Parts: sequence; structure tokens; C-alpha cells
Amino acid sequence: MLIKRCPFTGIINFYSDIDPFVAVGSIAENGESGRAPEFKWRCYTDDGITGGIAPDLQTAERRLVNFLALVDTPERSSFTARVA
Repeated sequence: MLIKRCPFTGIINFYSDIDPFVAVGSIAENGESGRAPEFKWRCYTDDGITGGIAPDLQTAERRLVNFLALVDTPERSSFTARVA
């Protein structure tokens, strides 16, 4: 899996090795004034868009990668992370 952070928005996108131009998931920070930041994760590989909220970036990444592993099929690549 290829992981890229957008330098403009800060959104972290996850791409499969099979199609490195279409994101299979993403994580975005959602911080409101006066509140602790939270991280929203989304997976785009299932029939709908699945996602959730995590208190920190590491937890959001772990939840997204775990969900991607659950929906991984033989025709998709293995989800071994490499950061670009």
C-alpha cells in the first residue's frame, strides 16, 4: 500500500499497489475550536463508504488498515505499507 499526505489539505490518502491513482482510503483531521482534534478515517473499497472517528492519528490509521485487510480480496494487492 502506498500512503501519501496532501501538502495542502493534510489529508492522508491510501492507495493500492494495483491502482496507485485511486485512493482506497483516507484520514483527515477534524479539529473544532476549543475541542481536542479527532481523526476521521474512510474506506472506499467496500460497497459503500465505511469509516469512523478516532482520537489520534495512529488509532485512525490502525483502524483503516485493519478494515482494508478485512475487505482485501485475492485480486487486490497485499496491503504492505510503504510511505512516499
